Parts: sequence; C-alpha cells; structure tokens
Amino acid sequence: MRGKYVTLVVYLVFLKVRVMRLSLSWFLKKSSKLYDFFLEGLRMAYDSLKVLVVDDSAVMRQIIKNTLKQLGFAPGNIADAEDGAMGLKKLEDSPVDLVVSDWNMPKMTGIEFLKAVRGGSDAIKKVNFIMVTSEADKEKIMEAVQAGVNQYIVKPFNANQLDEKVAAIFK
Repeated sequence: MRGKYVTLVVYLVFLKVRVMRLSLSWFLKKSSKLYDFFLEGLRMAYDSLKVLVVDDSAVMRQIIKNTLKQLGFAPGNIADAEDGAMGLKKLEDSPVDLVVSDWNMPKMTGIEFLKAVRGGSDAIKKVNFIMVTSEADKEKIMEAVQAGVNQYIVKPFNANQLDEKVAAIFK
C-alpha cells in the first residue's frame, strides 16, 4: 500500500508542477502581450510629445529622428540642432518634452548642454534628457548622471535600445 501511496504523491506532484509550468507559460505569453499592448499605448502617446535632437553629425541626427518616428513620435514634433549652443537656444525658444543629445560636439558639448539645461529656467530645467554617445567610460556615465541625465545610450545603438530608454522615461 505504501508504494502505491508514494506513486500517487509523486504523480500528484508531477501534475502540479506540470500545471504550474503550463500556467507560467500561459502567464508569460499573456504578460508579453500585455507588455506589448502597454508599449503600443506609449507609442500612441508619443505622437503629441516634442523632441529636440542635438548632434553635430547630420547623419546621426537623421538616424535618431527616423528612429523616433518609428517609435511613434510625430515628424512635425521633432526638431534638431547641430550643437549644444544651438540646442539651448532652440530649447529656450520652444520647450520640449525630450532632448536626445550627443556628448562630443563643437561650441558646447553635450555635458555642458545638459548642465546648462539643468541650471536654466523653470521652463526647461526639468526636460527629460537622453545622452546618446560613444563615451562608455564609467566616469563619463557618472558625470552625466550627476549632471542630471535621465537615460544614457552608448553608440552604436539600435531602435529597441532607444525604445527602452524612452519607455523608461515616459512610463
């Protein structure tokens, strides 16, 4: 009788594990769909947000702008500037919801631009700021964090990485 009892217990444990595994699989599939739905909702909300892309490379500005359009930002709400000084002027003239800036630029670097924004008027100092740069040194990242950057992306990057950073800001 004891052998049958052990067999029954093992069988019940096996069934419970199998049911739990199926439930977990179901949940992950559903939660993945919920997550995708959540991200899609964010993308729809992006179309009303204004963005300023600041980079001295015209090619890089275009890549970032095209990626932002893919993420759901309206083309008419994406402005650009070729350095931090020009970016600061545009930002003061017309505040935005998000700045995506390079670090290494002439006239005013990205970190100088970030510091000027954070020390600027009430209209601009709380703007969300993503630094997109080839500067991967820990010290540089810490400098940007201490200056008030919201997110940091190291080049080269892909659309998914930018999507994750933008979603983290606007969650």
